[in-house]
Amino acid sequence: MKESPVFIFGMGRSGTTLLRLMLTAHPQFCIPSECLFFVRLEPKYGHLKDISDRLDQFLADLYKVELFTDWNLDPELLRQNLSKSSPLNYAAAVAAVYRTYLQQTGSNACFWGDKNPVHVYHVERIRKYFPNAKLLLIIRDVRGTYGSLKRTEKNFKSWQGSCQANVLSVTKQW
Repeated sequence: MKESPVFIFGMGRSGTTLLRLMLTAHPQFCIPSECLFFVRLEPKYGHLKDISDRLDQFLADLYKVELFTDWNLDPELLRQNLSKSSPLNYAAAVAAVYRTYLQQTGSNACFWGDKNPVHVYHVERIRKYFPNAKLLLIIRDVRGTYGSLKRTEKNFKSWQGSCQANVLSVTKQW
């Protein structure tokens, strides 16, 4: 089955969480809370044609990723779902993790997805593993983003200083 996930990205405080919540409110979409496991584990497992013989290590690494435990996935159910794919390449493993999330939450969604601002730096990786993925980039007027950060960030003064020092660099990246 060709996976056609949805990846949402954009600068922090630009509306990515709102879009995730709006899509997840629709019965055909299920996008869990932010987690970086796709990006974090890819350097170690992405080049392997089959990670079945490293399944224990993959699971151990997965549960060490910050915020992954917030998903509360049953490790045994996840192991069973990962074991169903042969060969278990990285794309199949990632998809199995998301399908396990759908299964455990009782979702009948057709589309799983991932929301993370850092995906803006990993579009080529996403396309490599999921060529049929839908990529949704949120662009918000920088004044709104700045205002939102100013109201919500505890360390705004340090963020503001580093932002001003790196405006040119950030502008070039966008």
